[in-house]
Amino acid sequence: MTSLKLIAIETHVADAKSCCLCPSITTHRQLSDEQLVEAGVSAGLVRVSLGIEDAEDPYRRYQTGS
Repeated sequence: MTSLKLIAIETHVADAKSCCLCPSITTHRQLSDEQLVEAGVSAGLVRVSLGIEDAEDPYRRYQTGS
């Protein structure tokens, strides 16, 4: 996630812009390792929220990894 250039890394996804977060260290950080497994939240899980923008922008960003 640290190499993203156009999609913001956030601690929540309540925004009108595209953003992403890692739930295991943000929104679900209070859960134990066992609870994370039960919830299906792995350390490598990345949640992406697409915002209000040109429909092709997110596609291009994911294609280039930026």
